[in-house]
Amino acid sequence: MSGDHPIPPDPEALAGLVRDACIDRLRHSYEQAAIQGLCGEGAFEYALDRLRHLPAARLVTSACPDANPPTDQGSDP
Repeated sequence: MSGDHPIPPDPEALAGLVRDACIDRLRHSYEQAAIQGLCGEGAFEYALDRLRHLPAARLVTSACPDANPPTDQGSDP
């Protein structure tokens, strides 16, 4: 990625943004699974599975929305 993207040059700052994006993704997926009727453990497993299959480029996009990730991001399960 080039310097014109608003990705923090500090690795710790980027890691924090990615961590926050992961937490948001887990929370959202858990809530969706619970709404669909899964028990707590099932909803948690569903949320973890969604995160495991999330392309890394999408995490960067979630953490830094103005960044331009590669166009081949795969599909989101």
